Parts: sequence; C-alpha cells; structure tokens
Amino acid sequence: MLSVEHLPRFGLSLVILVAALALGAWLCRRNALRDPVDRLLCFLCPSLTCVVLTWCAIGILKSPSSDWNADRLAPAVSLLHGYKLYYGPSHGPVLNTIYTPMSSVVFMPAGLTSSPTLAILTAVVIGFLLFFLPILLLCSSAQGAGKNRSPLLGIYLLVSACHLTLRGGLGVAFTVHADSPALGFAGLACMVVYLKRGLPDPSIGTWTLAALFATLSVWSKQTLAPIVLVLPLWAFLAHGPRAAARSCGATAIVLTAATILFRQIFGKGSFLFNTIRLPKLHPWVYVKPDTFKGFLLLILELGTYCLPMILLGLIALYLRRRLPSKPRAESTDEQPSPRPWRTWFQDNPWSLFALTALATAPLAVLGRIKVGGAPNNYAPPLYFLAMAICAILLEWHERNRERELLGLNRGIKVALLTSFLSPLTLMNDQLIREIDSIGPVLANQQELAYQYSKKNPEQVYYPWNTLSTLMAEGRLYHFEYGLLDRELAGYPVSDAHFRSFVPSKLRQVCFPPNRQGEWTMKYLKEFTRRVDIKELPGWICYERQ
Repeated sequence: MLSVEHLPRFGLSLVILVAALALGAWLCRRNALRDPVDRLLCFLCPSLTCVVLTWCAIGILKSPSSDWNADRLAPAVSLLHGYKLYYGPSHGPVLNTIYTPMSSVVFMPAGLTSSPTLAILTAVVIGFLLFFLPILLLCSSAQGAGKNRSPLLGIYLLVSACHLTLRGGLGVAFTVHADSPALGFAGLACMVVYLKRGLPDPSIGTWTLAALFATLSVWSKQTLAPIVLVLPLWAFLAHGPRAAARSCGATAIVLTAATILFRQIFGKGSFLFNTIRLPKLHPWVYVKPDTFKGFLLLILELGTYCLPMILLGLIALYLRRRLPSKPRAESTDEQPSPRPWRTWFQDNPWSLFALTALATAPLAVLGRIKVGGAPNNYAPPLYFLAMAICAILLEWHERNRERELLGLNRGIKVALLTSFLSPLTLMNDQLIREIDSIGPVLANQQELAYQYSKKNPEQVYYPWNTLSTLMAEGRLYHFEYGLLDRELAGYPVSDAHFRSFVPSKLRQVCFPPNRQGEWTMKYLKEFTRRVDIKELPGWICYERQ
C-alpha cells in the first residue's frame, strides 16, 4: 500500500496523468471522431503513452546501478583510451568480450562523457533508440491511402510494443548489451524490405541496404546470423528467383566487405578466440544424462515467453481467413500469374517478421542453455514476433476498411484494449513505488568507485567496476566474470598475467554491495583483512594482512 512518503511523487504523477487525460479529451473534440472506440483510443493514447514512457524512463534512470551495464560498456570506452577490443589467451586485460565488435562500436560515443553515470545513461539511450526505431517505422508506416489509414491504431500498437519490452527477455532495451543494437539493425533490415511491400520486384538498392543492416546485426551479436539467410529466402518466396539472386549477391558482397574491414581493424586470431572459441567451449547447463531434459525445459520456457503472442497471432490469422482475399488483377499471356504460395507471401508481408522469429529461435535456446545464459537470449524471437503481430493487425485493419468492415475493426481495437498487450495494465500503484525508489542518479556504485579512484589513483581494484577505474585513471583492469569465462572455457589466467592488469600500487580490493561473487580473491590471497571505507558505504573491501 502507498505510504506518506509516496505522496509527493504520487501527487506529481497524478498531475501529469490528469494533464495527459485533458490532452486526450482535447484531441477527441478537435478530431470529432464518430466511432466510440476510436474516441476512447484517442482519449487514452496520451495518458497511456505517458505511463509507458514513465516506465521506460525508470528503466533508463536505474541503469547506472547495474555493474553489468558498466562492465559491458568498458570495452567500448577502452577503445577511446588506446586499448584493443580483443586480446589473446595470455595477454591483455580480460573482459567479457564474447560478442562481435559492432555492439562496442555503437556504444563508443558514451565514452566521450565525463563520468561513468553519464556514460551508462548515454549508452542505454543509444541502445533504446536503436531497439525501438524499427518498431516506430513499422507502426508509423502508411497503412493504406486516404481513409484507409489508421494513425490511431498505429500509435496504440507502438505504445503496446513499448509496454511489451518491459516484460521478460525484451528488457534488454534498457541495458547496455549487444542485444539492443543487434535487434535494432536486424529490425531495420526487415523494415527496408517491408516498406517496399507494394512493389512486385524491389530494386537492388533495397536489397543492398537490407543486407547492410543485416550485416551490422550479425557483427553486433553472432546469434543474429540467421537474418542473412532469411532475407534471400523471403525474397525467393515472395518475389521469385531474380529477387533472391539480388538479395544473395548484395548480402555476399556487403558481408564479405565488412568481414575484411573488421578483420583488418580488430585482427583475426584474438577476435576468433574471444567470439567463437570461448563461447563454444563454455559448458552446457544440462549435461548427460539430463541433456534432453534441459532442452525440453528451455523450449517450454521459450514457449512461456512467446505463447500469448503466438495465440494472438493465430487468432488474428484465423479470423482473416474467414474473409475473402484481396482481389488481384487477372493475368495476361505476357504476364503469367504468380504461383499461389508466392501470391500469399506478397499479400502477407508480415510473414517476413514471423520467418525471422522462427529462424532465430534455435540459437535463442542454444544461447540460453550455455552456462551464464539468461532469458535475454529469447529477445530475438520475441522481438520479431511482436513486430509480426503489429504488422498483421495493421494490414488486417487496412483491408477491413477497404471492404468497409468497420464493425470488425472496432472489435480489433476493443480486443487490444482488453488484452495482455494493453498498457492499461501498467497503471497501478507499483508505478508510484518504482518512481519513489529512484534515488539521486549520481548516487550509484559506479560513481562512488570513480570518485574514490580519482583520489587514490592506481591503488584500488574493483573486479566488478572496471568502467570506474578506466574513466578515473585511463587504465583497464581485469573484469571478474571475464576471468571466470576463461576458467569455464579451459583457459585459466596465470598469476603473472593477472598481476599485469591490476593497479600497480594495489592497496585495496573492493566489491560492491550487490556483487555476484568474490572469485577474483583466489589470485589475491594476501588481501585478507576486512576494512570499512567511509567513501564506499556498504562495500566489501580488503587490504593486505
């Protein structure tokens, strides 16, 4: 229940919500909508947008408190300090650099800021914008012409998609992670093709631009590799062998050029060691004789995340099939009619997103079943499943308006308002609690470690806060989970290698209150005396005995 201390922020939130409702009422009067459901949507959209954006802002503002955000950003920032992104098994600072380099390149501008907090906030905003850009393009794309357009439904679906990202594996939109640029680029690759859906044969420029975004996606995270196969496959299914050849040729050229470029910049041996060999050697969560059981459990877990959206999509498809298909021009002798299945893919361009979701599902399960795998591995199929549903509903709404089936469209909107996708479910007292839980943005462990390191340069080692010392001293030290990654893959770091990339005047080793472990202490056995440091309240710190 709400308590007295919640009242100030509750009051502010209430004022903003009332203002949004007033804006909705003004929009209703100005647009003079006749349909009651459209009037309700118009009235609710400003307030629901306000609520969803508030939840998104909460996720962004809380991001500096995550050690993982800081440590995933450290490799990108280190490039600005003259470090390499990838090092071999016996040299260089050991980080968690198991992803392809584009994700670090995307986040590099964050390193131009003046503190770890600002750097993390900047990186999260970059990832957030990349993540949502394809969804924004999809929901704002012209659905029909003139009276067949539905800007209200597009806005509501955009807000619902934002709401969906607050759930499960799609929470990567608010973290510093390879997933957000990888999904953003893959989504843009699909959108380039989707926006040309009315053309019988998209141009070579379309396929080249799609191939460029697909290549950037794969070079952001390896598990998005199916996107470079999905585009030529869908080109063949929807437009025939000529379009497939164009797509294959463009993809081959762009992917080869990018591979040569990245290999020239980041090297070959160290890159392959970090991005291919290490992940490959990480053990499975379930080993024999429980391997089958593990895969079954993980597939069921994936189904739990995806099932509601799959059911919604199947219901929409079933209802669409009950209606007559879109009329097509009769073929002539000079222009034979396309094959039925090709006609179906041309009439249902949402199938591009659905095919991508299906293609990324196997690698999602494989990524989850590795030690260290988390639900974020389900983000690719969830992301494209969400885009497929948005496209289905928008296309269906357009065709219904062409046939003047206004009652059916009214039913679609009512179903959306009452389904699990509805942002109405976010309007609860938990929102006020989350707002109230946000303390001063600069009061986080990254900033505390940064300020303490500036006062004590090259004397303090934070195994879980490498970004802080990098920005304070310009030096990059080992990240604890990176060391564990090496151990799990059978490449333990030697004591000499470890000592080469810790502070030269090491006096204290400090772990934040929410640390995941103190595994690094196996290398620092002489640091056994526990000390309290005033500038680091609640931290676990050690000095030499």
